Amino acid sequence: MSKARNAESDKKSFVKFLIIVAASAAGGFLLANVLLSNNVPEMVKGLWTLVPVLAKVIPALTVGLNIIFFVVCFIIYRKAKGLAIFAEEDDDKYEETDRLLSYVILITNVALITNLALFSANTRLAMEEELLSFELQMGLLGVGLGMLVVSLIMVIAFSNGSVKMVKKLNPEKRGSVFDYNFNKKWEQSCDEAQKLMIYKAAYKAFSVGNVACMILWLIAFLGQMFFGTGYFPVLMICLLYLILIGTYCLESIKLEHGRKEK
Repeated sequence: MSKARNAESDKKSFVKFLIIVAASAAGGFLLANVLLSNNVPEMVKGLWTLVPVLAKVIPALTVGLNIIFFVVCFIIYRKAKGLAIFAEEDDDKYEETDRLLSYVILITNVALITNLALFSANTRLAMEEELLSFELQMGLLGVGLGMLVVSLIMVIAFSNGSVKMVKKLNPEKRGSVFDYNFNKKWEQSCDEAQKLMIYKAAYKAFSVGNVACMILWLIAFLGQMFFGTGYFPVLMICLLYLILIGTYCLESIKLEHGRKEK
């Protein structure tokens, strides 16, 4: 009975898979026809006339977002620091402190990635010598690089403060944000429940990254076909996908092999 149920389940899954593939192929065919019939590449080239406007908007956006990131992080960090005073005696305050510090780490990393994207945008715009003055080009590069450095300092400062606060509440924790092996040392100092949480979060990130790589590949492929973005974005996404899958599979083999040896 178990084999029959498994066979029936596999059959249903296979049918669903075929339906999804067929629907995706049909959707891709229709999208390609729409893009070709509307001469999208020429429309995209026409949008590049907005470079002078973007050269003023993006630097302002870069500075504005960094101010917001810093203010939000500072408020949350200060609140966590205030609760940490009573966290050793109150479990609820301990949990709230830990939750707030997790948000600090999240926001600082989002800030760093956002600044990487904006730095790239500012640099790309600065390359338009025919459309922008030399002063504006240098301004774009200066703002992009300056805010990138600011975001790096912000990540290091808030991360270091958060780690120190956690270590004060949990003396068994080890590791420094300035240590190259911080993640490894931090994991080793976690108890079993914390390690399980890390592993579940890591697997969730892997699963989401798996789907995200496929979606990003599709976008990059359509960009190559219809928007003139070239092959390089496709190559980078495929390399990232290969690293993600390869690391997961090789680490699984390594862990499984280790267990068998024992």
